[in-house]
Amino acid sequence: MYIRCSRLLLTLLVITAFLAGCASAPQKSGLKRSKEGLTHWQAKGKLGIIANGKSKSVSFNWQNSGNFFDIRFHGALGIGSAQLKQDRDGISLTTSKDEYHAKSAEALMQDTLGWYAPVSELRHWIKGIGSPQSPVEQNSVAPDGRLLSLEQQGWLIEYQKYHENLSIRLPKKIIVSRDKLKLTIIIKDWRFQD
Repeated sequence: MYIRCSRLLLTLLVITAFLAGCASAPQKSGLKRSKEGLTHWQAKGKLGIIANGKSKSVSFNWQNSGNFFDIRFHGALGIGSAQLKQDRDGISLTTSKDEYHAKSAEALMQDTLGWYAPVSELRHWIKGIGSPQSPVEQNSVAPDGRLLSLEQQGWLIEYQKYHENLSIRLPKKIIVSRDKLKLTIIIKDWRFQD
């Protein structure tokens, strides 16, 4: 009887430990995997731009699908509404007046708007992670694991607020700056697929 109870107790302890390990491990590693592996998402919000001594504000809707993106701007960019897009055909900027093409989103924005945002890196920065395309020069992390700031390719990215009601901790307010350009990104709505 004593041996039978000991085996039963040992079996229950092993099963409990196994289930506890299964329950806690995916949450911890799943959060990191989900955030870094998050490639299909949509972010809507406001973008404040200070470039060449002038300030502008626009609304944006950024849809990202893997390596492709579709960013729609509405507001005072000097060109009305615009769509910056990368798909299988390449990169284009479409306005109410014309359509432009270039090899990179950055070159296209510089030629048409007079300033550029590092779109290739922003698709990572906007999620609160560094871009895998280059090393992170410096970063600052809060005790709870939130990224507070990072420096990459001469850009300073500061994370001032996070959404607290999402299953993945994603940024709410980001400031991206370099030289005479400052972008304040406020994300009002995140939608994503795991």
